Amino acid sequence: MCEVLEHIKYDNITIKKIGNLLNSSGRLILSTPTSINGLYPNYEIYKEENGGHVRTGYEGDELDVELKKNGILTIKRIYLGSKTVFLLQYYEKLLRKVYIGYIFGLILYYFIPIIDLIDRRYCNQITIATKVN
Repeated sequence: MCEVLEHIKYDNITIKKIGNLLNSSGRLILSTPTSINGLYPNYEIYKEENGGHVRTGYEGDELDVELKKNGILTIKRIYLGSKTVFLLQYYEKLLRKVYIGYIFGLILYYFIPIIDLIDRRYCNQITIATKVN
């Protein structure tokens, strides 16, 4: 399930349904933004489901608690995409309107791995979990 949960107002009901659908020892791979994700300029959180985010994202511990309530145990979490890279990509998209963004993007492409090593404030996480009896 990729980048969906943060768009669902009653995410606890969705997690419960996932728990019911998983077979014993079944695996769940869940991709969600971290809560730091919502700190970029003009970020908007919606009160109702309309396709946008109803929450910024999840802290790993917060997600683990909700999964555990529904018989799902987190095995591993992988963090990716630093906050700095996320902001640079945001500004690149804005600059594309005046075509300089494409040049900025090409230059940025070579520095992303280095920036990710320096900035450890990750924007996304992949949770690997299993159904427990």
